Amino acid sequence: MIYLKFCGTRGDQPINEMVIATKRYSASRSDGAIRVYHEPGQFEMVGSDGWLNCFVMSETGKTIDKIEAP
Repeated sequence: MIYLKFCGTRGDQPINEMVIATKRYSASRSDGAIRVYHEPGQFEMVGSDGWLNCFVMSETGKTIDKIEAP
């Protein structure tokens, strides 16, 4: 199991965090943002209109990867 921790927003919303547990993830570019898929057809946007970054963490809490807003 891996964990995707999404952090921060640039909009008027307060700074938020969300953690999603998943077995795998993938990322693709989309109109100036990055889509991070955590389940087939389900994704979060990392970009100026979405989350500012996404930390990919192991079960022990170690950061494996970081996806930042372009």
